[in-house]
Amino acid sequence: MHRDRGSEGESQTTGRVPSAPQRAHIPDGGRRRFLGAAGGVAAIAAAGLPSLAVVGGATRAHAGEAASGDAHLAFRNHAFVVRSAVADADFAVAIAPHPVNGDEQKYPNLIGSDTRGLPHDERGEVDRAAFDAALRAYTSGDPADFEAIPLGGKRKQLNPIGSLAVNLTGCIGPQFAIPPAPQLDSATRASEAVELYWQSLLRDVPLSELTNDTKNKGVLAAVDELNKLAAFEGPRKDGGITPETLFRGTALYVDAADPSGRTGRYVTPPGTLTGPYISQFLPKDAPYGSQLIPAHPHRRSRDRFPHQLR
Repeated sequence: MHRDRGSEGESQTTGRVPSAPQRAHIPDGGRRRFLGAAGGVAAIAAAGLPSLAVVGGATRAHAGEAASGDAHLAFRNHAFVVRSAVADADFAVAIAPHPVNGDEQKYPNLIGSDTRGLPHDERGEVDRAAFDAALRAYTSGDPADFEAIPLGGKRKQLNPIGSLAVNLTGCIGPQFAIPPAPQLDSATRASEAVELYWQSLLRDVPLSELTNDTKNKGVLAAVDELNKLAAFEGPRKDGGITPETLFRGTALYVDAADPSGRTGRYVTPPGTLTGPYISQFLPKDAPYGSQLIPAHPHRRSRDRFPHQLR
């Protein structure tokens, strides 16, 4: 038999951190001491993450241990206590409501649902059996069910089980609230379609034309039409759409005042209207951590980047 080391939460004979069920029975364990100093799980959950004062207190709790014993062992134990407290705080975040917009029930032919990659008939309507097979797979999470989803061509689905992966840090997807998308027959959805059509019509217009002194007739016509759509949720400046705010984005967030999660509000993220409009396909490699995302030469053009290709 071995004896628990109390605040270290380890076996004196094995030096291993106990499993979760074993930790639950450790008297005066490191996690209990840490959570007690923080005022309990509720205090940590309310803060979202352990405060610097709490983490500092845990460090001081192990200072004597480090001075009299193995400093590396003490630091490992301290890391375990902090990580456990953060995991408890993440777990305490409730599952957010996930309301739907009703399109799947309203349209039996599923024209308001995402059916990409599935078989469709000559009218462009999805095969119902294939759609149901996809629903079964997303409900069960069984890889065999995903393999059984009929495909509409040779192209496979792109990372269909990505949403089922377990994050090793932070909350999981269902803990984040997402308001329902605008309904297919709503004025907001129609106005978004108008913007997309204008983006297609103006795809060859140099980005340098998206300025308030532009003489481009297409840009001015797009601005004029979008300003007439009261339901359009694109970013505005000085009360309206301008050539310099054209095609810039807003984000739809859940209204915290509505516990059902059904009410969304559109927000213009900071920096969205700052500076000139630029393409996401810049002709330079983009750093991403220790790697570089290479530019795509076939996406470069004089129309899109006249100032970079002189």
